[in-house]
Amino acid sequence: MRRRCSPRAVSPCGPVMRADSADTEALTRDIQAMRDFRELRERMLKQIEVIGELQSSRPLTIRVLDQLTATLVDGVYYTELERKADRLELSGVAASNRQGIRQMRALDHSPAFDYPLLSDVQSAEGPAAASVST
Repeated sequence: MRRRCSPRAVSPCGPVMRADSADTEALTRDIQAMRDFRELRERMLKQIEVIGELQSSRPLTIRVLDQLTATLVDGVYYTELERKADRLELSGVAASNRQGIRQMRALDHSPAFDYPLLSDVQSAEGPAAASVST
């Protein structure tokens, strides 16, 4: 035979626990603190991931800049360098068309770049300006 317990302060089944408002508030604060800690942990993990990505890309950046300086032909200088996804866009000025062609060949022979693509050439009274994507 089973006994049914009713919600009384003291019952034959044992004492009934009642939470007062102070206990409820303390538990609510503890739960909110745990949520805050979890959010903080997630933000910190994302920051660690970003830092790791930056550190892993550092050698590649150094290699690219090193190759850009190593392949630079006399009479040519860069005016703009922009990275778009996995593509590097260069703008520059060459003293003559011949130097511009030599620069394109130098970039083509560089192990750091896949293939250069000349997209725009402008000629003025002075040096010729060009845009290259590698």
